[in-house]
Amino acid sequence: MILETGSGSSEQALNPLWQSLVQQQRDKTIALAEKSALRSGYEASVAQLTQEINGLQSALAEKRTEEYRLAKHVSQLEQ
Repeated sequence: MILETGSGSSEQALNPLWQSLVQQQRDKTIALAEKSALRSGYEASVAQLTQEINGLQSALAEKRTEEYRLAKHVSQLEQ
């Protein structure tokens, strides 16, 4: 394609190309927004799950302490 200044044919050739590039940019912007929203959702899920894990670990530590105390009490009763 040879571009000539002021040529009507060159403007017609560039216009579809320009429109295609603009559309591609819009599509990629939309895709990026969708991926950003997904990422935000995943980050929120990870934060929630981390909080749940921390709570479960705390509860487990309490249960282990109670188990140790009860086992010690059983041992004393057996003696």
